Amino acid sequence: MASRRPSHAAIVAGNYLYVDGGEVTMWNGEGNGLQATNPQSRGGLLTQADNYTYSIDLSSSWTNSSLTLTQIAKSAPVLNTGALWLDASGDIFYAYDGSISGAPPTWYNNEVPTNSVWQFSPSGDSGLWSLAPVAPSSNFSVRSRVSQAAYAYGNGLGFALGGIENAATELYTDINDVLDWSLVPDIVKALPFYPGLVMFNSSSQEWSNLSSTGYSYYGFTSNSMAHFMPTFGTAGLFLVFGGYTTKDEQMVPFQSISMYDPITQEWQSQQASGDIPGIRECGCVVGVEGDDGTYEIFLYGGRILGDAASTISSGAVHVLSLPSFQWKMLAAPQQAGRYMHSCNLSGIGVFDLTNGEWADSYDADTAAYVTPDTVKEAIAQYGKYPKQWSCPNIEVWFRCEGTSAARTSSSSSGGDSKKRPSSNIGPIVGGVVGGVVVGALIAGIIYLVLRRRRKNNYKAWHDPTDDQEGYGKQERYEKRLSEPLVEAEGEGHQHELADTQPLAELSDSDNMKPEAPEAERHELESPDHRPIGSH
Repeated sequence: MASRRPSHAAIVAGNYLYVDGGEVTMWNGEGNGLQATNPQSRGGLLTQADNYTYSIDLSSSWTNSSLTLTQIAKSAPVLNTGALWLDASGDIFYAYDGSISGAPPTWYNNEVPTNSVWQFSPSGDSGLWSLAPVAPSSNFSVRSRVSQAAYAYGNGLGFALGGIENAATELYTDINDVLDWSLVPDIVKALPFYPGLVMFNSSSQEWSNLSSTGYSYYGFTSNSMAHFMPTFGTAGLFLVFGGYTTKDEQMVPFQSISMYDPITQEWQSQQASGDIPGIRECGCVVGVEGDDGTYEIFLYGGRILGDAASTISSGAVHVLSLPSFQWKMLAAPQQAGRYMHSCNLSGIGVFDLTNGEWADSYDADTAAYVTPDTVKEAIAQYGKYPKQWSCPNIEVWFRCEGTSAARTSSSSSGGDSKKRPSSNIGPIVGGVVGGVVVGALIAGIIYLVLRRRRKNNYKAWHDPTDDQEGYGKQERYEKRLSEPLVEAEGEGHQHELADTQPLAELSDSDNMKPEAPEAERHELESPDHRPIGSH
């Protein structure tokens, strides 16, 4: 029976790739499965939450057909579209945010667990989940759980930008809030958006809620892709790509690269050029340090917002080289596109970042990553830096590299730029886990139908005026940022089938500006807090 896994999270820790959360949709081969636009034509489909964590050994070579996933018992909550963050020591990782399964037909009978942070302590191909300690003085519990935020980690820091809060993320009891399926398109526009940037320092156990109106007028994003780049900026930069940032779901183009410096707490954006990817959400990014002072970020998959019948996925792979801010298409859309998947430097659907080719096997002894020739050619033709910097501060970030000691980073979709310990630097290949192929979206959509009506917790912010640029001109509700938060087995095997159906590439959209003019911005109240230092 073929299966597909969307909405999970994945992370590389030591010599293992860990996959957690998400849903598995199984198809018995009857009908057209997920490719069917008519629900009656899908055949035998079963979608359910996956109650286990899985590990993949990256120290041994394997093929897609021989790969096995080691099953690990899970005591932590079973959630979708959350984050996994690696600790500063690299010895444990944390699970943060997420929503309960959207699998039909009775997800609203599942109890939403109390908001908490869990930690996983690896032990070989297994490990143990436990509740992460929280100091009695911490007010972590006042923050609501959200899902579909932009997540990334690096240098011992965890980031969560925006997200959505609804009945799948918080305990919900009012049956009058259960809305009819026919209202799904309107519900998507009525979800309670969660603005602000949450930052977690795993060394000090400090939690901070920071203003994000420097990212966009509303300080919100959902279904975007994020990555922490450790090599530039004061001590690394948090980058955000795609997704949408308004209630009416205007998607963010890839012409402008949004960046945040966690030391100076400054948002900036730089214009990019080259083969600009088409707008999308729910894709994945992974980053790796180049061989000539560059840093490459690879983008794969995603979908365009819209009804399920018109959803398409991108099978192309694009690479953004920094500090030139040049996009290049590294692989044409000949492979099957995916969305709601994850990417890591080692994984299941293996893509060689150097050669720009897909493979059906993983070689643990592959040579170290080298910047692709097509990227080097673009740098030679157009220069190492952009023709014009968007502001002087960005130029400072990229002409004066940050410290390179003990760098690790990862993305909202699980992309990891850490070089694993081994006899050599280790194979640098992009891995893709799970995801949903093009066709009717059936897994992970029900949770959009229900929402909790929050009272007195959201404040109506006035809209931009008609002559303002940027995303907006619609009513919006925002949850105020709280004060900084301070925080003092079973085994088995499972096989997951690959997908091979080719899909079409997304088209470029018109340029859109993701923020209102600086003079028109309304900054959130941000409490004093200690800057997060590098480690």
